[in-house]
Amino acid sequence: HTLGITRVRLLPKPRSVRAIANLSHQRRRSVPGACSAMYAGQLPSPNQILRPLLDILTFELGKAENLSRLGCSVMGFDDIYDQLRAYIRRTRSCTSAEYHLVSLDLDQCFDRVKPDRVYSIVEDILTHGHYLVRKHHTVGPNGTSKAVKQVCPAAEMSQSWPVGAYGVGHDRSIIVGDATAKVASRTDLLSLLKVHLFDHIVQISSRGERYLHQSEGIPQGSVLST
Repeated sequence: HTLGITRVRLLPKPRSVRAIANLSHQRRRSVPGACSAMYAGQLPSPNQILRPLLDILTFELGKAENLSRLGCSVMGFDDIYDQLRAYIRRTRSCTSAEYHLVSLDLDQCFDRVKPDRVYSIVEDILTHGHYLVRKHHTVGPNGTSKAVKQVCPAAEMSQSWPVGAYGVGHDRSIIVGDATAKVASRTDLLSLLKVHLFDHIVQISSRGERYLHQSEGIPQGSVLST
């Protein structure tokens, strides 16, 4: 299907191993009518195909009306710092106790996530018919290159991105290379997510002798499993 078949890699644990779907592996594109040893380049990995969906979900979850859907979850280390800093500021004036950080590993976290619940939440989050994802690179004064992504509903493209919008937030930087833009429909995004959640096939043997269908949980190696 769209995302192909996923290989599994095993990570050692103190008393067992952890099976992680390798969704970053690029598949070979076979040459029709040729022997199996011949192939014409590589197909995008599942994570590359899912990346626009991640960008769009990140855009939607950044809206104030959707923040409550995250619960205690955050989008990255910067958000962890912001919440921790706000918490310390709120409590410092009323307590002299020390602060402690506790690191926990939830047992079978990804295996216990309900795919139908995830799909239902994403259905509610994607409220626009089409989205535009635009990418470009900038180079700053110190010569470092930075990849920049911008997402907006396709219907708001002209208002959200005027001609000078490329330079917004990138003072003293220049745009290099070609900018790329892709329009993704809500229907296609949900169809892709449905395949990912409900039709995930993994290859156990390196010789392709055994295939399994994931019926519970979500793929741990997916860019969407964050």
